Amino acid sequence: MMANATIASKEGSVEKRPFLAVYDYGMGGVWLLIDARSVEEVESKYPKLKAYEDKPEWMSNSDKSEYIQDIESIKYHWDIDEKPTGWLADL
Repeated sequence: MMANATIASKEGSVEKRPFLAVYDYGMGGVWLLIDARSVEEVESKYPKLKAYEDKPEWMSNSDKSEYIQDIESIKYHWDIDEKPTGWLADL
């Protein structure tokens, strides 16, 4: 997992952290992590994604851990401030 990065702004420093997000394509979803400052920042830049502060209500903590492990293993972890690659670039 990428380390948290601190970003300076007029309001002070805002730390980025990974947000669990999903692209729901109707018959399922593609899960990913995006390092950002807020859910709103993720959804503003990628309106087709649904981002979560923690996790969806239906997801258990152990499920979340498994999802994150799977996401990291396939390298579906991006930084909001970097140019997207792969399928995220086409979204």
